[in-house]
Amino acid sequence: RPRPRTRPEPAPHMRLLRAAVLAAVCAILVAQAVATKLLVDRARETALMAAQDTAERISRAVEASINRSFVQVDAMLAGLPAILGEFVRSEAFDADAAGRVLRELNNQNFTFRDVLLVGLDGRPLTSSLAVSRRRPLPVDVNTSFVDVSPNAGGVMIGGPVRNPTTGEWALFFARPVTIQGLGPVFAVAEVPVPVVAALLAAGGAAPGLRVTLERDEGTLLASNPHDETRIGRQLPATVLAQLRAQAAV
Repeated sequence: RPRPRTRPEPAPHMRLLRAAVLAAVCAILVAQAVATKLLVDRARETALMAAQDTAERISRAVEASINRSFVQVDAMLAGLPAILGEFVRSEAFDADAAGRVLRELNNQNFTFRDVLLVGLDGRPLTSSLAVSRRRPLPVDVNTSFVDVSPNAGGVMIGGPVRNPTTGEWALFFARPVTIQGLGPVFAVAEVPVPVVAALLAAGGAAPGLRVTLERDEGTLLASNPHDETRIGRQLPATVLAQLRAQAAV
């Protein structure tokens, strides 16, 4: 019976060669993994820096656009006593003549939709749109407005609420003024939310970018793109914290 053949033992130098080859392959794989991680980290850092620069550029443009437009509305409201003071006759206020002046102001500006003088009871005394005189203001001038000016007696913002005539979301800017023949009243301007959303888009667009205008407590006033499910509602704490964290990056 023939004896089975046995595999010869490899020479010592062959074992060393195999070990060296295996070590070299492992070293190459480790080096490749490290290089890939460095490239991915560098690409991620570059993308984050580019996104941050884009967000900062857009936020500066939006801030300038919002401030410019809102200051124009506030300046218009603050100037109404001087403009409408001449329509007082024998301590009586000519609401029809004042309404015609407000209508001209409204036609010359595309930021606001309507301009009103509102009594302390919330009922319009005169307005640029005739339909607005026949219904009370959709927001309570005494409880629904929040002062956004650092000084007392400055401009206040109410809303967003739906305009009962157009069904469109709108913000209301109000400033307490005193007009001879009327006494203390509120000068009010209605600014449609789509106009504010257009201001939020002033900085341009970027993939995945959402720009919001909120109160300090998180109530959503306007956003771009528009968010019908959240407008006028207070954002959840998790969403608000996430948005603030993204704004701080």
